[in-house]
Amino acid sequence: MLGIPQQNNNTKFPQVVKQTEALPNGMYKAIFKGFVTLGFHDDDFNEGKVKFYANFVFEAVEDMAGNKIGKFVKEFDDGSKEEGPTCFFKEIAITDSLHHKSNGFAIAKALDPNVKVVARGKENEHQYIDGFDWEKALGTTVLLQVSQKVAKKSGKPYNKVESVMPLGMPLEGELEPVFFNLYNPDLQEVFDKLDGFTKKKIRDSKRMPQEPEVVYRGEEAGEPEPKPAPEPKPQAPVDFNDDIPF
Repeated sequence: MLGIPQQNNNTKFPQVVKQTEALPNGMYKAIFKGFVTLGFHDDDFNEGKVKFYANFVFEAVEDMAGNKIGKFVKEFDDGSKEEGPTCFFKEIAITDSLHHKSNGFAIAKALDPNVKVVARGKENEHQYIDGFDWEKALGTTVLLQVSQKVAKKSGKPYNKVESVMPLGMPLEGELEPVFFNLYNPDLQEVFDKLDGFTKKKIRDSKRMPQEPEVVYRGEEAGEPEPKPAPEPKPQAPVDFNDDIPF
């Protein structure tokens, strides 16, 4: 831990009391509509390791039979209601140099099957995609393999994107594309439109050595200056040059 106070710990969000049921297992035609960087966070599967995460948003348009996907509706305990296109989300760790075994490599290849791939290693056994332009790829249509899972805590079903494949056919969606790079200080308007959970995750991201300034965190976002923090403890190991995507 760096000893930096967490932001918005007392923030309470309206609780969902009813929502549209998760879609059944299957293949769905979708549009890549959002790419939101979340910063550095602990790796849940590798204790002591820190990775850089991003959230991918896909607007579901129709199933393989051509049936249109209905609206996704949420009702909250404060009486409010949200309604919009059904979307699938995939949060993964990414780097600026995507290895062929990574989720990011597979998604990049689905979005651009002709993207340049470079080989490295003593025998060129490793393939990489360097500096993929996620913003340029927004609006690309893809085919998603989606499964239905059950959340351990709530017991409610949800959808998980298992794989992303190229589609190569046009689709009409409703959502405006969203691109957010937390290292770009000029995206405040985009940040303000993100949901509360995503904002909190960005604010709570770990500050890393040599990391560019993130104006969307705590005091950097114009919030009251916190009390002096205690001396930082040693940070979990991370190779900054390999893990930062921008």
